[in-house]
Amino acid sequence: MAGSATLIALMVLTSAARFAVRGQRAAADPAAPVPSGPAAAALYGAVHHYRTRISPTRRACCPYTPSCSTYAVQALHRHGALRGARRTAGRLPRCRPGTRGGQDPVPT
Repeated sequence: MAGSATLIALMVLTSAARFAVRGQRAAADPAAPVPSGPAAAALYGAVHHYRTRISPTRRACCPYTPSCSTYAVQALHRHGALRGARRTAGRLPRCRPGTRGGQDPVPT
């Protein structure tokens, strides 16, 4: 079950990257890291797409700090495309209404 959730999360992230604006940073924050490599660029693009197109149409509901999109950027920056995507895919299924939430930083 957890494996299928991870696969679905990775598929959503990579397919959303097709619609992301290429060559832009993943976050609205000018200090956001520049993606290195095509996989990282696609994943940063997916986060950028989520932040600019999807997130503004929904109410803030992430119970965690940092938010899931910030977690994704930090995980990709800290661990690279594969491990960062894996960590993000593990976090996303836990982010739902009714979850206690709280501090959940990206592990080093």
